[in-house]
Amino acid sequence: MEVRRGGAAGSGEAEHEHNRDIIIVGGGICGLATALAFHRKGIEKVVVLEKSEKLRATGAGIITRPNGWRALDQLGVAAKLRQTAVPISNMQVLQYKGERKEFLLGDGEMRCLKRADLMQALADDLPPNTLRFGCTVLGIKVDPSTSYPTVHLDDGTVLHAKVVIGCDGINSEVANFLGMNSTRIFSTCSVRGFTSYPSGHKFENKFVRFSKGDVQLGILPVNRNLVYWFITRRWTSQDSVVSNDPKLIIQSSIKALSGFPEEEVEMVRNGDLDQLFLNQLRYRTPWNLLLRRRFGEGSVTVAGDAMHAMGPFIAQGGAAALEDAVVLARCFAETIGGIGIHDRISHREWRMRIEMAIHKYEKERKMRVVKLSAQTFVIGKIHDSSWLPLKLIWIALMVILFHRPHSHTLYDCGQL
Repeated sequence: MEVRRGGAAGSGEAEHEHNRDIIIVGGGICGLATALAFHRKGIEKVVVLEKSEKLRATGAGIITRPNGWRALDQLGVAAKLRQTAVPISNMQVLQYKGERKEFLLGDGEMRCLKRADLMQALADDLPPNTLRFGCTVLGIKVDPSTSYPTVHLDDGTVLHAKVVIGCDGINSEVANFLGMNSTRIFSTCSVRGFTSYPSGHKFENKFVRFSKGDVQLGILPVNRNLVYWFITRRWTSQDSVVSNDPKLIIQSSIKALSGFPEEEVEMVRNGDLDQLFLNQLRYRTPWNLLLRRRFGEGSVTVAGDAMHAMGPFIAQGGAAALEDAVVLARCFAETIGGIGIHDRISHREWRMRIEMAIHKYEKERKMRVVKLSAQTFVIGKIHDSSWLPLKLIWIALMVILFHRPHSHTLYDCGQL
């Protein structure tokens, strides 16, 4: 794919660029999917700004359930991705103190994708010059002469847009512009990684989870030579240092897995050092999402983690971002019609149409992301609670509110 860098040229003076109809901030899964969804709907004047110098697949693997595959089918990349990952049985196997229990995970397709494969598949189908690397956004402002947003980069570049969509994750500059509350922190952290088996591994095509105290180890095969695994445990004061060193991440993980089966511990010990991630889990509270009247202002809105950061406990962060992309592009196409985003109609009419599209998107997505956030919040609090009576209260709340805990995977975001 042809890409452009987002810096001023020559003498270093600020470069001012115009006619960027839609600017997407963030080139992760959500940003790439949103750009591709607009492209599929024939809306072409889109640019994605990514601060890193290349595609950056933070998080190793992504568990993709039926609702995520429906979105990928609409985006036109599902067939390619199915070739990269084996189907996983809809049975979860829990090993606890030597006791093996099996649970149904619901119906439909489940696979574990490499995030890098997913992002590359999305990026490969974008038009040339859509994705720009090396673009660090410092802030969003409103141009007083047009009432449209401007995006300010760290090198002095000012980009003028009709629409700005923040897909820039939990520390979103676009969310800051919209005045959204800061994300909060669980006391739980997650270690995620891959282990390669050149001669093939012996794991079944099942989601296996081991549990001991407040430590859990999850294992899913990606293909016959690659296994994705994750560990959840309590965050410690040393983890801020450990998170920057893959060897220390392995050492701390082995320590946390004391008493776990040796074969699984050995798998973690042999984890690929260049694909290890340790981070404390962050979230937006479900009541803030529920009580917030709008997720946009004028022609600026957010999607993905920038809107609804949630823990990984129900494996829906990535799928929800894909759903956002499909719904957002559909709402714009329905509102704009066959005209496309250009200047054939009045400035006032365009603003009205853009704001109507964003309002439709917000209305359709609000309760969906509130429910997902509420479920993952309750599960996160179960993990966080060290006082048994409080843990039991959260468990009871989980049973009452989410007696069908996997029903969210049956959601259909609709046609693009």
